[in-house]
Amino acid sequence: MPNLRLCIVILAFLCVPTGWAASDTSYSQADVETAILLRDDAMSGTRAWNIVEILTTEVGPRLAGSEAEARARDWAVENLTRYGFENVRVEPFMIEG
Repeated sequence: MPNLRLCIVILAFLCVPTGWAASDTSYSQADVETAILLRDDAMSGTRAWNIVEILTTEVGPRLAGSEAEARARDWAVENLTRYGFENVRVEPFMIEG
């Protein structure tokens, strides 16, 4: 199951060019290699595109504080949990109006 550190590594290296050598010592070589493998896998398939497509077509535009934003939040929690992510939760935020 994915953990927070792995998710951060994936996001940090999502746009890393193929063949990149790790010069940042804050990540282990194993983290870098895992992120590169996941990036390459993501780029070879359509899963990310499918997630975005479902969110935009099933939920639609999501103005902050709207009913659609609440649907998107519920959708994200349900799907991220189903995909196996740990510690999926909704963080409160204030909307000035």
